[in-house]
Amino acid sequence: MKITKEEAENVMSMFDSADEDNGFLAFKAIEAFDFSGENLGYLIYFFKYSRYKLADWKEQSPLCHKLLQNIIDPDKPLTYAQALNTMIGKRVAKDSIELFLKRHVKEINEMLTNMGYPTNELHVDINLKSNE
Repeated sequence: MKITKEEAENVMSMFDSADEDNGFLAFKAIEAFDFSGENLGYLIYFFKYSRYKLADWKEQSPLCHKLLQNIIDPDKPLTYAQALNTMIGKRVAKDSIELFLKRHVKEINEMLTNMGYPTNELHVDINLKSNE
């Protein structure tokens, strides 16, 4: 079953929550997802942007942990470039790549703001071209 962008955003908001119970609920919610094929991009997105480490994934969602172990090096942090290259190489859903890139731009914007750069005139819009 295809994961929708809205479902992924809802799960990510649970992972983002400061409430640990919401994080636990997010792990339970993703157990129902099928991360095979193009849905794998959503798992990479969740892993990269959640605050949880690989050991947490092993405890909370062993199946997802097993999938992650097959695509990331457990001894190194997952970089943005590695995550994006993996997503592109695995031909994941376009929506998962868009969510990933939008989140990355949001983090860059926050970093620039924290460094004192004016970002009020910065606007980045991410929409991937269709291959059709």
